[in-house]
Amino acid sequence: MALCSDHFSTTVHPGDSVLCLCPVFEMERQTTCLALRTISDPARTNALSITYTNSPRTRLALAKRYGVQPPADSVILYVSADSYVMNTDSGDQADAAVTIRHLDSPADLTSLGTRITAQLDTWTETTSERQIVVCFDSVTVLLQYISVAQAGRFLDVVTNLFAEHDAIAHFHLDPEAHTEQTLNKLRPFFDLVVDCRENSRHIDCATGNL
Repeated sequence: MALCSDHFSTTVHPGDSVLCLCPVFEMERQTTCLALRTISDPARTNALSITYTNSPRTRLALAKRYGVQPPADSVILYVSADSYVMNTDSGDQADAAVTIRHLDSPADLTSLGTRITAQLDTWTETTSERQIVVCFDSVTVLLQYISVAQAGRFLDVVTNLFAEHDAIAHFHLDPEAHTEQTLNKLRPFFDLVVDCRENSRHIDCATGNL
């Protein structure tokens, strides 16, 4: 399946946060993610990944599978309560030129927010000419550890933070794992919604109906 970065380049702009409604096992979840991560020239891109679901090794393997050129700088914040996985799955850092940082408390939003802020500030100070892209994988897993209200407050903070840094951010959420009421509470925090479900593939503004 081909990536659709060119399509997103006309609809997604610096400062936008995108909610990706993609079931976990649907192939378009992967291609949509990679397309949004490569929306700008990789040689002029700094990429931040916050992942609860895929280990760093898995994320790096996915990019290689599709022949995606690595970004100029890449940082993965790997959030996992499984210390064994964190200690044994560090990914192929030398080959991928990627920095991997571990967080061992999925519910600790303060530490996560601090790490995100510090990384964005570092890039803004040192490589401000590059486009920052962010992947948050995933809101569905985050909601296993915190309430919808807590998630809403966190999303409000980080989406505004990404906008301040002109970052292009996308957040994965499995629509089949949540009620429509939950989705309606989360949509307003995003500028755009990408719905990847088989019979509903389109982009719409977050405040409208899907």
